[in-house]
Amino acid sequence: MRYHPEGHAASVFVIAPVRLYREGIADALERAGHTVVGQAADVNDALGSLPDMPPAVALLDAEGVEGRAAVRALRRRAPRIRIVVLAISGTVRDVIAWAEAGIAGYVTCNDSLDDLIETVAAAARGEAHCAPQVNSALLEHVHQLADGRVASGAVAALTEREREIAECLCDGLSNKQIAAQLHIALPTVKNHVHSVLGKLEVSHRTEAAQALTSAPQ
Repeated sequence: MRYHPEGHAASVFVIAPVRLYREGIADALERAGHTVVGQAADVNDALGSLPDMPPAVALLDAEGVEGRAAVRALRRRAPRIRIVVLAISGTVRDVIAWAEAGIAGYVTCNDSLDDLIETVAAAARGEAHCAPQVNSALLEHVHQLADGRVASGAVAALTEREREIAECLCDGLSNKQIAAQLHIALPTVKNHVHSVLGKLEVSHRTEAAQALTSAPQ
């Protein structure tokens, strides 16, 4: 490990479901000069064990979590915390969805420990950090929004129930969670989700959430 964050050491809370993985990351961060103030298996555990003085950075393993809901929950608990996500996928679509949720950094399975440590340090400095190709895609996305190319007609075509479903998609809820929240059957939720995706002309829930959050109000 070559990276030494001189002057940029950060307090970090590590959230990951696998203990060996979680403790290994914590050890690497400590050896690089950061201070790990806590660890948790999931966001719910983290919310209950964050110190009174929240850390500068929360390192969140994206595996098995509902992205937007997890990030929003952490930011409600500690509004000034900077969130770095560890994820398998490095697709532009997924990174944009996480960025819209409010993250400060994104590290994939193809990145190194040095990349992870540098991303944490950058987040602690108040900088957003990710791969150059992702930065380029994010800039293009912002340009499209400013240029008014995000279609709003498809959103207007959604029924009242579909709009409720769409709002749940924006919050990162699963089909089961949507069914419980709206008190409707799971097959009904699946039908509505399928209809929403079709009207928005997208093939993935993440794309639907992206289109809905970026469409003009």
